[in-house]
Amino acid sequence: MVSNRARCYTIVRGVVVVGVLMLPRVVGTQQSVITEKMGVRHWSGQGISPVYEGFDLNPDGTHNLWFGYMNLNWEEELDIPVGADNGFEGVADRGQPSHFATRRHKDVFKVIVPKDFGTQKLVWKLTVRGKTESIAGTLNPVWQIDRRRTTRGGNDDAIDSNTPPVASIQPAEQSVALGAKATLAISATDDGLPKRIRTSFPAPNGAGIPPQLYAVPPSTAPQRGGAPAVAGEGGSLSYEWFKHRGPGTVTFIEPRGILANGKATTTASFSQPGDYVLQMIVDDGSGESAGNFGYHCCWTNVEVKVHVMGGAPTVRR
Repeated sequence: MVSNRARCYTIVRGVVVVGVLMLPRVVGTQQSVITEKMGVRHWSGQGISPVYEGFDLNPDGTHNLWFGYMNLNWEEELDIPVGADNGFEGVADRGQPSHFATRRHKDVFKVIVPKDFGTQKLVWKLTVRGKTESIAGTLNPVWQIDRRRTTRGGNDDAIDSNTPPVASIQPAEQSVALGAKATLAISATDDGLPKRIRTSFPAPNGAGIPPQLYAVPPSTAPQRGGAPAVAGEGGSLSYEWFKHRGPGTVTFIEPRGILANGKATTTASFSQPGDYVLQMIVDDGSGESAGNFGYHCCWTNVEVKVHVMGGAPTVRR
């Protein structure tokens, strides 16, 4: 006959054994939760998530479907040629990037759809390291963007008074020999809002802004923020260059800065021949480069084409 004490011992011992066996699983689950909550930074080895930002209207009744992306890496930039691993259903090439800079980039490109697009969907798929992610763009009213009211920096009488800068690059298209530099002359004007003079990019991991929203990791942050402009060269507009498409590495001289009197010049050199698309963002301090990712204003994207000749035959991407 088994005594009550023996029975209790057996039960307790069983509970201890089960607890020990379950401990690694509990710890592992907890660790994964902690990892997610803490937002552990991966310098490389991660993928890219396509993002549908929403749509806005054109005067002729057509619609712009805006897309961006989130590169989950803090240091690794990725190149994914347009095609099976980087394309839209139906017509693969819709102007999307083939080069993906680090972290979050908003409203990178638009796809114009007809006014009778209705309930159709436009699906962008990205495959990185064998994992495919996709996002669908639609005209569901919840996705409509009102850029006049999703902004910062308006005046007290009209909060929707801040409008995006007007920017251009000359020349809009050019050809250079491999080893030569493409000169890119920037010109931009703005409505003067928000009313402040900027002499540097926002300090990395700035006050009140989650660090993961910045488009560069802390190790490269000094290149982007904190370095003051030359005395007398402050302004309300900043600019920043990115490679949008192309087969090789692009090196920008003056890749970012403050536009003094609305003017600046950047040069770009290329590691390989081929056709390149370069994208510049001009920001008035209330938009993407300022870290205000909940807003759709106020910055402007401008793209230029550079054909690099020489060496191997040119490659289109």
